[in-house]
Amino acid sequence: MKKKTWCISLLLALCLLFCSIPVQAASGWNSSWGGGYRSSVTLKKGKTISSYLSRSERVKLKVPGKGYKWSSSNKKCAAVSSSGVVVYKKNGSAIITAKKGKAVYKCKLITESPRAGKAVSTMTAGKTYQYSIYGTKQKITWRSSNKSIVSIDSKGKATAKRSGYVTITATFGTYHFESYVNVNPKPTVVKTYNIGQTWKVPGQWSLRINSVTEMDERNPYSDVYPDAVYLIDYTYENLGYGDELYISMDLQRIVDAKGYTGYSYPNDQTYYPQELPVGAKCHAQGIVGVDHAGNFKIYVDEYTKTTYKKYSAIFNIKVN
Repeated sequence: MKKKTWCISLLLALCLLFCSIPVQAASGWNSSWGGGYRSSVTLKKGKTISSYLSRSERVKLKVPGKGYKWSSSNKKCAAVSSSGVVVYKKNGSAIITAKKGKAVYKCKLITESPRAGKAVSTMTAGKTYQYSIYGTKQKITWRSSNKSIVSIDSKGKATAKRSGYVTITATFGTYHFESYVNVNPKPTVVKTYNIGQTWKVPGQWSLRINSVTEMDERNPYSDVYPDAVYLIDYTYENLGYGDELYISMDLQRIVDAKGYTGYSYPNDQTYYPQELPVGAKCHAQGIVGVDHAGNFKIYVDEYTKTTYKKYSAIFNIKVN
């Protein structure tokens, strides 16, 4: 029974000795770990080799042969065993010496407590983000799982290139930090136009608001009572959209002077939108009502016929 208990204790001790443990990281990192044995360091006779040792790590120092006496100049920072295994204690530095007769080997160990700065979970194409690891002077290897989506340089500066999903990693010694990043496409810049200016989508259509006139007449059969009614006079042309190009002001979004949405209003107009073949133009009108008289905006969204790609424009309407 005692032998079984001793074996279990030994196994648990080995697990603690060799397994990595989670390390502290700021928000945004999906996983982080470090600890256990880092790569062994081979010492050179008569020279002092410099290396690093981070919190929760240990390292095996190699010398030729056996029978050396090991010592640490600062046991509070790094302790060394009789077999040359050095264990981190606290931040600082220590000279580890192996001596046998006239043969002397030395290693200067800088002990640290690395920590990761904040990571991001989303980026926008065209934007950059600076990742950081604090508390270490070690060389950090930065990697992106897909450089065509996000590239990252040797200093941790990430550049989002296109939409997609990647994993950013930072590694040094036994330490490993992972962050999952979703890249959103670059927002489309919507151009704005005034009355008399033409919005043109090459190979698709053009649209111009000719004039906007306030109407005094009201429809007695309508169940809405707008503060103002406007007649929008406009012209559009089919530049290669395909058959049946149709642009109606009734289908667009209207936002009034106080930010409220407008609406189509049934009233008398002279010209109506028509379905156009390629090369044809249409002079049309539309009538809208708003609950707050004054300047307003027309948000126009149209889609190509074959690929259904969206194009948008905003017309700023100034009312006299």
